[in-house]
Amino acid sequence: MSAYLLIPKTATPDNPAPAIVTSHGYLNTKEMADANYVELARRGFVVLSIDQPDHGDSEVTPDFFILAPDGVYQGVLALSRMPFVDSSRIGVTGHSMGSWSVNAAVQADNLNETPLIASVLIHCNDPLYQDDYGGYANPYGSRDVAVISAVYDEFFGTSVDADGETLYSPYFMQSATAQAFLNFGRDPAQSELRREFTEYREDVDGKETLRIIYRPPIIQYVTYFNAKHMMWSQPTMADPNYPMFVLWLFPVILILFGSTLISRAVYKSTKNPYIAGIINAVIVGLMTITNTCTTFM
Repeated sequence: MSAYLLIPKTATPDNPAPAIVTSHGYLNTKEMADANYVELARRGFVVLSIDQPDHGDSEVTPDFFILAPDGVYQGVLALSRMPFVDSSRIGVTGHSMGSWSVNAAVQADNLNETPLIASVLIHCNDPLYQDDYGGYANPYGSRDVAVISAVYDEFFGTSVDADGETLYSPYFMQSATAQAFLNFGRDPAQSELRREFTEYREDVDGKETLRIIYRPPIIQYVTYFNAKHMMWSQPTMADPNYPMFVLWLFPVILILFGSTLISRAVYKSTKNPYIAGIINAVIVGLMTITNTCTTFM
């Protein structure tokens, strides 16, 4: 399996750091989520960004199963063996298909005598809320779990109402999936109605455990560039006092806006569209190199 391993300078065998496995979605690659894993590494996390089997630079395998790819858990096992990783603070996240892999990793981890996964971020997919027999359950146990559920997700967040009509992502919060998840696996019909952007904490196996659903009003693919990755991972697995909104994406947006004005001025002066295009390409290329080849402090 192909992956990028990002190691902050502060992560050493004498000072092991929290770690996160990140996964792309279907027909994407590990590079797609660089906005998130680069920022996480800058904040002190060891990050393993994987190519799922049959994707990117990973090998093609005859037993690849889209609903439960095993890439995330293979990443968890790899991180747990690294001396500079705090194996008690390993988190997992994946976009779309990548969260199917996250859920599969949790189910595999549940079979271990000592589970390795401490924190879960489901990203544009549905959380687990049932047992093997279809009853309401809490498969995540005492792990802290968050869900980023885009209001206008094109693929997930669907449910069926009492009349058998399909309800789509804008109605996700009233679904059994959302309510059973936020109520820690209890029957929604016998539980309080819980809401988005609200932290719910309960004692699970002697540990205060967190559930929350974020609902950004966007479509699925825009969530690749969502600040909730840092807002979730930082307080649940690292220093909660780290400033949460220092994201490199904001200056990038300003630079791109400026490059548009520069390109327009160049075109008005030269009447040559290629020069403006080359300038934009150089600016975007330099930003990409800068943000993916940074020496982490």
